[in-house]
Amino acid sequence: MPVSGDSAVQGTYPKTLNRQIHGLRGFSALAVFVFHVYGMAALYGFWPSSLDTVRGFFVAGRHGVEIFFAISGYLITGSLIRHGNARRFLIDRCILIYPVFLTIHVIVFTLGPIIEHLLMLQGRVF
Repeated sequence: MPVSGDSAVQGTYPKTLNRQIHGLRGFSALAVFVFHVYGMAALYGFWPSSLDTVRGFFVAGRHGVEIFFAISGYLITGSLIRHGNARRFLIDRCILIYPVFLTIHVIVFTLGPIIEHLLMLQGRVF
């Protein structure tokens, strides 16, 4: 809840937005990121043995995925109820997701083969 004298926060968020849910969702996404960073460091031998005592903290990040998807299911269900129409909900989702989805795929599937071809010409094959 915003503080009564803090008009900047009151004007920023809609009254129906549950900031705690979004904060927990962001924290769980951060936990997944930290887990992956730890995993790569441990896999390639960059994890110092002096930090083995806090290893459990980093490994617990794998549960962030479960928390993230549970919260996302809750938020998406609420969005579907607010739309009141599954067709309109799906159209809005496509309008939101597909521009980024298509842009990334065009970049990856256009530049990827070009970069690999250039690396093969230089004799660097992965």
